[in-house]
Amino acid sequence: MRINSEVLSFKGSLTLTLLSVLVSACGGGAGSGDSNTANLSDAIAPTVLSTDPASLSRNVAARTPISVTFSESMDPGSLTARTFVVSAGGVPIAGTVSVAGSAATFTPAVDLDLNTLYTVSVTTGVKDSAGNAMATAYNWQFTPGTRLWSAARAMATDAFSPQTGTDGAGNIILVWQQKEGNNYSIWANRYDSGARQWGLATLLQTDNTGSGYVPKLAVNASGHAVAAWQHYDGNRYHVWVNHYDAVLGQWGAVQAITGNASDAFDPQVAISANGNAIVVWRGQDGPFDDPATSLTAPEYYASSLWAKHYTAATNTWDAVPVALEMDNDKGHDVGAAQLAMDSLGNGLVVWQQFNGTVTSVYATRYIVGSGWAVAGSISTASAGVATDPQIAVDGSGNAIAVWRQYDANARYSVWASRYVAATLAWGIPVVIENDNSGDAFAPQLAVNSAGDAWVVWHQHDGATYNIGSNRYTVNVGWSSAALIEANDTGNAMHARVAVNANGDAFAVWEQAEEARTSVWSNRYDPSLQAWRMAALVEMDDNGDAHAPQINVDSTGNASAAWRQWDGARWKVLTSRYQ
Repeated sequence: MRINSEVLSFKGSLTLTLLSVLVSACGGGAGSGDSNTANLSDAIAPTVLSTDPASLSRNVAARTPISVTFSESMDPGSLTARTFVVSAGGVPIAGTVSVAGSAATFTPAVDLDLNTLYTVSVTTGVKDSAGNAMATAYNWQFTPGTRLWSAARAMATDAFSPQTGTDGAGNIILVWQQKEGNNYSIWANRYDSGARQWGLATLLQTDNTGSGYVPKLAVNASGHAVAAWQHYDGNRYHVWVNHYDAVLGQWGAVQAITGNASDAFDPQVAISANGNAIVVWRGQDGPFDDPATSLTAPEYYASSLWAKHYTAATNTWDAVPVALEMDNDKGHDVGAAQLAMDSLGNGLVVWQQFNGTVTSVYATRYIVGSGWAVAGSISTASAGVATDPQIAVDGSGNAIAVWRQYDANARYSVWASRYVAATLAWGIPVVIENDNSGDAFAPQLAVNSAGDAWVVWHQHDGATYNIGSNRYTVNVGWSSAALIEANDTGNAMHARVAVNANGDAFAVWEQAEEARTSVWSNRYDPSLQAWRMAALVEMDDNGDAHAPQINVDSTGNASAAWRQWDGARWKVLTSRYQ
């Protein structure tokens, strides 16, 4: 058969031409195909593949970076806090944005608030590396809620009696008593929430001729603080104080605010929003002649309650202390004084005192511009002995006091009374727990700015001590008492409680286990209006842990401090819940 060469030539040429077009379209060839492929890729807008936290996540850690992964590498210059926005309630929060290839991360400047809905928006201003913008904005939401206790940090060795306080920005001040040679000194340290680290320890008491014991601390929202402690100079006990200036970022000079006429013990301190402060203490007055005997009979001493006021504007304490009660009869001693101040600088003090018939809880108030009022009993004398009062104030100057009192059931119960600032009057005392299986001890309370209160105590159930609690809600009243721990392997005792404005409350206590005593905690979740599960704060099995203290800042971070035996010496340790 003869083949037409002209036809074959035409068909071959057509085939090669078509193949060339197809190869070129598919990206083949030496150069032009690469260009065509890049142009096709450049036309594709980036999309979001995944986020962390995932959309609608709950119980997200408060200190968490927010990240998003795109479908391709991104232009770092297009991803900023204006195009990668994290907000709560429509208000953007501060933070920084970093980009690595196709991933971008927003790191908040501060810890996120618990139980708050956050919205994340990636806007159409975000571009890929070729300059193509997001076609539509991408939004998602999440809610922080889970935080963990950090590993315990040793702050000092041969140290005791830690006390902590926090300001409105989450900075923490810690004070403690520390053995140095034959004496004890008072030390302090400060946690910087911005830098997220502790500073260097500062010696508050520089007099090495005596010893300082059992410091107390008050910190206001601005970060100013006052520390007070009892100091023994070899002859008498005095009350010493020191002031921390948050503006200068330093402690001042130590100062004795009691004289040499008599001993002074057990100082307590409170500070107001404007930096004014009050210190109260128990003074040993006398000697007095006993009227029931002859003039030659032995004389006696009486414990009375005294106070001094600090004025921040002049950085001065009152020159002369004020006696808050004048009952110097034999045996009519005062004890267990506690105080609190409101935002205006008014103060409230409670204490226990025997009046010749029964030990009752007494109270007095300091009114700015007027001074101290006459003291009076706020407990029900007919109910029985009342001891161990505690007090806290809210943002309007109202207060709640709690105490333990022997009642008709032949046991100690927890009682409470509320002070109304508008009427300058205390309400009728009420019992806030009704478990008659055993006595209740050592009530503690915290009140937030709205006036809601959280109370904790330890109580015997006939076999072990457990931690009980109750809550007061403004315009509602007290709820029912309930346990916040149920570990019956050992006694749970000496609870402390703290709360912030949002109602994030924390309780800590010491709990005996099989081999040693540990520090435990529980958190009150305001979104659930309930306490969560008890959790172990520290896991050091070398020795017992005692005297835990607790604070919580405005974002729901908590700080605990306690003393612990390491097998050779006592140390002060801290841990952060964040």
